[in-house]
Amino acid sequence: MFFLMLFIVLLLSANVFWLLSQASNPVFSEIDTSHEQFFSPKMTDKIPSVVKIIGMWGFWREAAYITTYNTLPLWLWYLLTFMFPALMLIGYYTKKDQKAKFFYSLWWIGLIFATGISNPITGKIFDFFFNYVPFFNGFRDSHKFVALIALAYAYLCPVGIMWVRDKLKQKLPKIKKSLHYAVPITFVALVILYTYPLIGLWGQIKPASYPDSYQQTNAYFENKTIQGHIIYLPWEGYLTYNWTVGKTPDGRIAVPINKLIKPIVVTSPGLWGGKTNLTNQITSCINNKSISCLENNGVQYIIMDRCAFYNKNYKWINRTLVHKDSCTYIYKIRNKIRIDRSIKVPLRFIIGTSVSLLTLIGMIWYLIRTRDRKSSGKS
Repeated sequence: MFFLMLFIVLLLSANVFWLLSQASNPVFSEIDTSHEQFFSPKMTDKIPSVVKIIGMWGFWREAAYITTYNTLPLWLWYLLTFMFPALMLIGYYTKKDQKAKFFYSLWWIGLIFATGISNPITGKIFDFFFNYVPFFNGFRDSHKFVALIALAYAYLCPVGIMWVRDKLKQKLPKIKKSLHYAVPITFVALVILYTYPLIGLWGQIKPASYPDSYQQTNAYFENKTIQGHIIYLPWEGYLTYNWTVGKTPDGRIAVPINKLIKPIVVTSPGLWGGKTNLTNQITSCINNKSISCLENNGVQYIIMDRCAFYNKNYKWINRTLVHKDSCTYIYKIRNKIRIDRSIKVPLRFIIGTSVSLLTLIGMIWYLIRTRDRKSSGKS
């Protein structure tokens, strides 16, 4: 229990930077059960979601990628999956000290919360935390808790492997020396077989080069006095572009405009992203096809990206076209509100960064000091 509490305290302290920023963000109030359902692990054919979680699979968008449960014989996949908890249990019952109990507990916590609402038993527990524990709905993608399962395997499975190796040495003394290396090498080979699509992502994701036209888009704004918002259309959080086709399974990427031009551009948070009052107002304006609404919300420029594939009709944006290149059109409208576009560092950022950094430095110092003590004790 002490190790578990210490782990929680250090985890919270090291992440104060993120916790403070999220505490001031209205995103938590916007996450509801529809998010919970959308991001939950899904059953695949005859594989229950809980089994996928045991094997550290089950990511909500996994259907878009190559997976071993779709490519290996199902019996082999199940065998490889349950290899991990089997070795973990051997490792746990072999050691059964405080650290072993800690990592074994992490495995159960990870299994329950990572499975989430995709199972009727774990769903009741996850729903309770999702609805009543502050900030917990930030874990709408329950698969994040697989990290705890991975930690348990990382600590206990090697102990189990050593136990298996020693037992085989006793039963097969003639090849004792060979087994010393053969057993762990075999385990590594099986892990690679079980996760082979992760090797170089198996050609599923490739680098893409941004078209030169975005440099022209950026150049247009260099000498302009910008007093209002710049918004980006299509009003989506993720898009497929003609230059990303074949680079990911469906060519879809997060809207990259803020990486391509210097002025900050307001982009859509998408259906599942964190919304603000401004993005909600702009969404309403776009849904109502109202230029005057955009002007009243301080919008001065509209960037329309013609290299993106989208279904919505934006022909209602018929105002002054001030720039055109192979990918983007830039329209200028009359913003009714002047916007302060200077970047200010919030106090919570400074405090959060300081606490997180001091915690990490303290942890590193403690680990170095512990290592030095052990070294001096051996000498």
